[in-house]
Amino acid sequence: MKRLVASVFVALASISIVPPHALAAEPERTTVSFTDEGTFPADVCGYALGYDVEGRVTMRIFHDEDGVPTRAITTGPIHGTFTNDETGAESTFSLSGPGFYDGSLTLVRGTGNWASFSGEGDLVITSGDATLDGGAGALDGHTRSVCASLAG
Repeated sequence: MKRLVASVFVALASISIVPPHALAAEPERTTVSFTDEGTFPADVCGYALGYDVEGRVTMRIFHDEDGVPTRAITTGPIHGTFTNDETGAESTFSLSGPGFYDGSLTLVRGTGNWASFSGEGDLVITSGDATLDGGAGALDGHTRSVCASLAG
């Protein structure tokens, strides 16, 4: 009996010294699979640009002790194939991120590979660290123009 009481006491004492974040609930997880296809008009690349994107993405939403979202992360494979509809030339890219979101679930940072539009309206594949601020952002990495690579 003394051993049981001592074990319970040690267990309760250890709980009281565990940092609060260690007691936080597991993140909420949502996984979705998707496909999307269509065509960007000629004013994007100077020719009609077809796209076919598919993926399976998991979003993990982290909450504070009151259940309010504090941040989120998306991960998972996404692949996009882009086609010059005039010549049939095509390229496939991994666009898997990951993406990092603030407490309002607004995308604020992306690393890895992404497809996005440059400030000039060109469709580009970005590789590196992108910091986003309400749609505008900065890229510390490499960009590759999808339009230029399929123009020939």
